[in-house]
Amino acid sequence: MEAQLITRLETNISILNSQLNNRVKEEFYFKPDPDSWSMIEVLSHLVDEEVYDFRARILSILEDPEQPLPPFDPLETLAEKNFVDEDFNELLDELMAERIKSIALLRTIENELWDKTYEHSSAGKMSARFFLTNWVAHDYIHIQQINRLAYQYLTLNTKEELAYAGNFRF
Repeated sequence: MEAQLITRLETNISILNSQLNNRVKEEFYFKPDPDSWSMIEVLSHLVDEEVYDFRARILSILEDPEQPLPPFDPLETLAEKNFVDEDFNELLDELMAERIKSIALLRTIENELWDKTYEHSSAGKMSARFFLTNWVAHDYIHIQQINRLAYQYLTLNTKEELAYAGNFRF
């Protein structure tokens, strides 16, 4: 099962790259409403999650499951950033490079190690496999989010009726 999940992560990075590549700057920063994330915020979040959450926590459990997981607050981290200064293409390149590192690392983990667990005070037992599975699910959530943003941007910027395309629900 772990090999399939790792392959999914590898496939998902290709999907994300295709979704995010070759967009105009206005699309990177587009927000359908003030509470929504823009594509550049989603991308920055994916980079942070890649490095500081999923990969770091799997490694932490494998190295010493008795130690607390590395602290990481994704919303706080995102709120501290100034996206005016961010280069979308550099962020996308960073995500691609970090995912390649992650895939290479994950493929070195022996099967029996995926059962190692950390005992979280409120969430209970969290295994390395738990984080791997949630990493794949996290990708799916943001793939859908990026599709929704692209659709909303298209809707607002073309002023064309899109009902002919079909009934697209998010």
